[in-house]
Amino acid sequence: MCKRYAPLLLALALPVQLSALDIDDYSSATNDRFANDNSFVADAFDLSGVGRSSDGRWATLLSENVFISANHFHPSTSSTVTFFETNDPNGPSLTLGVEKGQQIGSSDIWLGVLESPVSSGYTFYDYATEDISDSIQFALSPYAGENSYMVGQSPSSFGNSTNVAVGRNILDDWFSNTTVESTTDDAVAATNDSSGDPNYVQYETLAVNFDSGAPLMVDLDGDGTGPLTLVGANWFVATDGSLTGMSYTGNHDEEIQSYIEANAIPEPGTGILLLIGGLPLLLRRRCTR
Repeated sequence: MCKRYAPLLLALALPVQLSALDIDDYSSATNDRFANDNSFVADAFDLSGVGRSSDGRWATLLSENVFISANHFHPSTSSTVTFFETNDPNGPSLTLGVEKGQQIGSSDIWLGVLESPVSSGYTFYDYATEDISDSIQFALSPYAGENSYMVGQSPSSFGNSTNVAVGRNILDDWFSNTTVESTTDDAVAATNDSSGDPNYVQYETLAVNFDSGAPLMVDLDGDGTGPLTLVGANWFVATDGSLTGMSYTGNHDEEIQSYIEANAIPEPGTGILLLIGGLPLLLRRRCTR
């Protein structure tokens, strides 16, 4: 399952001409979210937690107000992120500013915080939490061999906030302690197979430049209805087009959860309860004057 060669790897955010997912047998109806067609490969799933920023980056919700992206290609704190409640480009949407964010450890995972939480019509995703240190552990994990949903930009013409395509690829490789440019971390990968290869699937997909930070998701239940689990975010591609590598959340789940908790939205009414709780003390102080 682990390759016997070391392909040259390149982070997915360099200014080259190509800027859309490379999807085999692509069609807008089947692969573009906002073509809003019932033949869309991810039509059965809730993608309302996948957003695009005003500066062309990706943001996928892990809580009501915290999202994941790529450290080398994340939304700026001066940008906004737009989420759509459905796959209808004319349907309800929500645009929120990015308040802050930070890199997680030395990985390519970047977590951002929205200026306010999304409303109840928008979802956020569970994420991989299993520790994986090598290809053997990966082979025994629930993600090895999964036919994933790979997200990135569309080969067709869509506006920035609706430029979302989805392809498929089997997760069949693991990179331990891999350095891509200035970042060193572990990565899960999907080989770009050709028709006739054992792991080739319909809509076989390779990420390309500007797809960094887009989510990699799997349907662990396998029933085609979800919910989807986020395994990682697009990080790099082999320059020979042989595979896509994604940062893996499972080896950073405690750091991710700590960041989510540190930026949690206070429960409704907490401030009022604190105020009410302090009233007896306030009245007692007034009565002693």
